Amino acid sequence: VVVENNPTYTIEGLEEDMAYDVYVRAICSATETSEWSFAIRSFFTSCVSQALPYSENFDSYTTDVSTSTGAPNTYPNHIMPNCWSFVNMSNNTSSYPQAFLTSTNSYVVTGNSLFFKSSETTPIYSVLPKFDVSIDSLYIEFAYRNESTYSGNGTLTLGVMTDPSNPTTFVALEVYPINDAITAIEHYFSMDTLQGNNYYIAFRYQGGSNNYYLSIDNIFVDYSPTCFKPRNLVVSNAGQTTMDLIWNDPNAAGEYVVEYRKSLEPTWTAVYGITDTFTTVT
Repeated sequence: VVVENNPTYTIEGLEEDMAYDVYVRAICSATETSEWSFAIRSFFTSCVSQALPYSENFDSYTTDVSTSTGAPNTYPNHIMPNCWSFVNMSNNTSSYPQAFLTSTNSYVVTGNSLFFKSSETTPIYSVLPKFDVSIDSLYIEFAYRNESTYSGNGTLTLGVMTDPSNPTTFVALEVYPINDAITAIEHYFSMDTLQGNNYYIAFRYQGGSNNYYLSIDNIFVDYSPTCFKPRNLVVSNAGQTTMDLIWNDPNAAGEYVVEYRKSLEPTWTAVYGITDTFTTVT
């Protein structure tokens, strides 16, 4: 493509949801051209709405993946998860907030994770692709981990957005505690009261201080069930032959079954007829 006089150009006729590389050189005269620009820029074209179920564990990416808690050498022109949007991401490795992929072991469930470095003043928004159904019919599973439990780590918030490029459209739904162990989360959007056209699921990471870390991994989105899983199962008062269980039930079902087994053994023992959200197993 030859561009005359104007140093900007819009490339047309590209395929949707596709990775491209681009570079440029100057045509100084009919007989003289420069070398190609030093940096090859990579980008994805925008995406169509995603079908369900949707999963992203970031393990399919092999380019521009850091092996540490530092950004890759290609930052901020690094490959990022396809069809995602990132708002307020810094444009160099000395400013924050940052977002990139890393394979650092203690922050991943398997393979790679999405990694953030916090800003004291500016939150980063990580926006999932658009889905082709209403968000209030969906649920999401994911795992996250902070660098430490120090308050300067900042907090992760799950929310929704109407415009993936405009942070003022972010509506917070759930704020997660600062946790230095990989923590699994489930959130049912059908239990929220959503207003307006909230087309996008988004994460906001608001740092308390510069350069603290947070990772997200193993994202899964699907239709919300009509009968929800019990939550927050706690085992306590384990005696020689007994243990107490307590859990939360968003269904108020009124009847439950508990199964238990010796670790690594194949056979489970079922206990039926439980009518409260607590019991003692003997």
